[in-house]
Amino acid sequence: MLRRALIIVLVALQLHYSMSAAAAAEPAANLGRGASVATKQTNDDDAETIAVAEVFEQLTEEEKEDAAKSSSYRYLKTARCSKDKRDELAKAMIMRYVHTEHVLGSKQSLWADRALSKIRSTIEYRSAMQVDDIRTCFDRDKKDSDTHRSIRAMLEGRYESKGSVIRGYGKKGQALFLNYPRCETKWDEESFV
Repeated sequence: MLRRALIIVLVALQLHYSMSAAAAAEPAANLGRGASVATKQTNDDDAETIAVAEVFEQLTEEEKEDAAKSSSYRYLKTARCSKDKRDELAKAMIMRYVHTEHVLGSKQSLWADRALSKIRSTIEYRSAMQVDDIRTCFDRDKKDSDTHRSIRAMLEGRYESKGSVIRGYGKKGQALFLNYPRCETKWDEESFV
């Protein structure tokens, strides 16, 4: 059921982007109205940029740091990075949430508040679930850490059962994670979550 809903959302987003691109290429004269689609697109982009700035100003320095780490593995791994780079990556994360609110049809006045709420929930979830530790548990410099060792053991056990595999790469070069629940031979709730 969840898989079907996810597929529907992905198809809707693809249709939205393809329709937006086609509408932007179509001249205003063919639309039968005075305003061009390009002007509307520019206004929407400006509104999103304003909402991003509003959300960015409300985040604490620690939240900006966490947002940047969640946006970039390279930033997560870099010991020192400029504040400008951190802010750029944090704003990229904020833009994803604001754009999602826009695509979902939320009122423009609510974009910033909803995006801020979702970003804070995401940061809290990532902290509770140790997402950054999961991302770095196989790094060479993390071999001796007890936390990383236990995460590695859980992941290796999951891959040994062939219930989950990493197979190939997507269009953006990201590894494809495939999960086969029917192949699970044992159930460990902690490592599953």
